[in-house]
Amino acid sequence: DLEPWYDRIRAELKKTGCVRYPTGRLRHLTLAGNDEDKTGDIFRQAVNSPVQGSASDIVIYSMGELYRIIRKKKIPARFMLTVHDSCLLECWDREDVIEELKGYLDLIMKDILPKKFTWLKTPMKVDVSIGKSWDTLK
Repeated sequence: DLEPWYDRIRAELKKTGCVRYPTGRLRHLTLAGNDEDKTGDIFRQAVNSPVQGSASDIVIYSMGELYRIIRKKKIPARFMLTVHDSCLLECWDREDVIEELKGYLDLIMKDILPKKFTWLKTPMKVDVSIGKSWDTLK
């Protein structure tokens, strides 16, 4: 049942004018007078923000960890872009590089993340797709 979550978020928003993400970040939202449509939209944002924002924080942190590993170990790969909860890396067409990156991603998701975000109770899973271009990923 999500009602207790909604109630807690609504109360926090009314009291402080912001919502706190599990990662500690705050999002400030202003309740707009008595306009019910705007107030409903603000509450929707308040409920979604901690979930979506924390997912974003986890992706950014994971990218930072992987970037440090790539630099330290001089792995021939580089970040190209992110889309929501996905990261696109370019790496040279070598199976050993791909397997090495998969191993580090697995380490980050299953070992490093739970230590950094102790509130995270859901095990993280890594899906890797490989292709010559974005539209050919498999």
